[in-house]
Amino acid sequence: MLDIKKLYRASILILCITIFTTNCIYLQLTEVNVQLLGAARQVSGSSYYIDTNINDVLIDCGIFYPEDQSIDYDLDKSNTDEKNTKLDIDVATIDAIILTHAHLDHLGKVPLAYKKGFRGKIYSTNQTFKIAEIMFENMILKSSNLGKEKFIKSANSDKHHSHPNCKWKNKIKEPRTVTANRKVLPYNSICKTCIGLETQDIMDMFVVLDYNKPKEIFDGFTIELFNAKHIPGSASILVTLDINGDNKTIYFSGDVGSGINSLLKGSPQSPQEVDYIFMESTYGNYARKDKDKSFVQFYNQVKQDVENNRRIWIPAFTVDRTQRVLNQLRIGHEAGRIDDLPEVFVLSTTAKIINTLYDQYFDFRPATLNESFSMSPKYFDKLELKPSITITPSYFDDLNFFHPFVEEVITDKKSSIYLVGYQDPRSIGGTLKDKNRIELGDKSIKVNAKIRKYSSFSGHLDGQGIIDYLSDMKINESVVLTHGDFDGMMELKKIIEELDISCITPDYKWKLYVK
Repeated sequence: MLDIKKLYRASILILCITIFTTNCIYLQLTEVNVQLLGAARQVSGSSYYIDTNINDVLIDCGIFYPEDQSIDYDLDKSNTDEKNTKLDIDVATIDAIILTHAHLDHLGKVPLAYKKGFRGKIYSTNQTFKIAEIMFENMILKSSNLGKEKFIKSANSDKHHSHPNCKWKNKIKEPRTVTANRKVLPYNSICKTCIGLETQDIMDMFVVLDYNKPKEIFDGFTIELFNAKHIPGSASILVTLDINGDNKTIYFSGDVGSGINSLLKGSPQSPQEVDYIFMESTYGNYARKDKDKSFVQFYNQVKQDVENNRRIWIPAFTVDRTQRVLNQLRIGHEAGRIDDLPEVFVLSTTAKIINTLYDQYFDFRPATLNESFSMSPKYFDKLELKPSITITPSYFDDLNFFHPFVEEVITDKKSSIYLVGYQDPRSIGGTLKDKNRIELGDKSIKVNAKIRKYSSFSGHLDGQGIIDYLSDMKINESVVLTHGDFDGMMELKKIIEELDISCITPDYKWKLYVK
C-alpha cells in the first residue's frame, strides 16, 4: 500500500526544491541595459539608468542647465527649469542610486527622486555624503523647483510646512493645504524644521563606501569606486556584472580631475581593463596651454591689481572652486608672490558651510579671509573697500537683489573681474568674457572693469588629458562619450578612433545592451 504520509512529504520536498531552483534561476543576472537620461550630447543632467532583470540602478541623478543655444536664453532657462521638475522613470522602482560626486549636475535631482517615492539606498564616498547634505539642506530643498507640492500652513503665518512630522505643523489648530512651487515661495517661507527633516530622510538612505573596495549591491552586480580627483569625494564607478556566468565591466568616469589641483594631490585613478566606459568630455576639444598649467599668472595679476588699488570680484562655484581660489590666494601670499593680500570676502552662505567642511581635510584659508558678510544689499557699501577681493556664487543672473553690486563693479574702471571657470556663454558671466556691454535685468550696462580669464582652476581633463586617461586602460568594447559639447565630442571621437578604439556619441535615451 502507498504510504500517504511519505508521499505527502516527498511531494513537499519536490515542491521546495522546485521553488528553490526557480528562485536561483530568477536571481541570476541575465539581462542588463544602460540608458542615458541626461548628459547626452550636452554637459549637464548626468544620469544613467541601469535596467536589469533583478534590480534597477541609477548612476547619478543630476539637474540640467540651460544649454540649447538655438533658442532664446530666457526660453531655454524656462524649459530647463520645467525639465528639472521631472524624472524619466518611476523612481519608486529604483533600488539604488550611486553618486559620482556632489555637484548639482550629478546629484541635484536626488531630492526630487525622494519626493517622487524613491526609498532605496544611495551609495557614495564619505566626503560626497557630507557635501551632499549641505547641498540638499542649504540649496535644493530650500529654494529649488521640485514642481507642485502640497504644503500645510496656518492662516496667521507665512511659514509653509512640508514634512508630516514637523512639530510646528502639528501645532497648527486650523491647518490649510496650499499647493505651490517652493522656488516661487517668498524667501525663507519654508519651515526650516521641515527642510531639516526632509534632509535627514534622504541622508538616512546613504551607504558610505571606501575607494577600491568592491561591494556587491545585489546578486551579480558589484561596484568599485576609484578616486577621480575632481573634487573631494569624487569617484569613478566600475560596475562588474556577472551575466549568465560571464563577467562584463562598465566604467562610469563621472567628472575626472585635471591634475592641476593643489588641494587634491596626484592623478585620477582608473582600472586597468574595462569593456565599456562612459567618458565625460567637458573639455574634449580644448587644449590647455602651458601657462594654464600653473597659477603664476594668477598670482602676478592679483599682485598687480592690489598694487593699483583695484577691487577684485571673483564669481565662482560654491563647491570646490571657491575653496581652490582661496587656497591659491593663501599659497601666493605665503610664497611671497602676493606681497600684501587684501581682505578676502566670501558672501555665499553655502560656500561658507563648505569651507567649514574643507577645514577637516585641508589648510586652505588665506589669513585675510572675512566671512562676516553675506549677499545682502545692506553689506554692499562695506564691500566698496579698495583693494579687496570678493568671491560670490558664479551664477547671479536671476538674483535681482544682487544686481546693484554687479553693476557697480562692472562699470567701475578700477575693478577687475576674474573668470575662473566655465560660464554659460549667454549668462552675464559668459558675456563678460568678450563683450563691452552686457544685459543686466532690463538694463544695458557698459563694461569698464578689466576682465581676467584663468583656466588653471578647471576641474576637468582637456582633450589630451582624456586621451592619456583612456590610453592607460585596455578597453575591450567601446568608449561612450557623454557630459560634453556635441561638437567637441565629435572632434574627440575622431582622435579616439584613430587609436583603434570604438567610440560612440549617443543621443538622449540611447541604450547600451550588455550581453
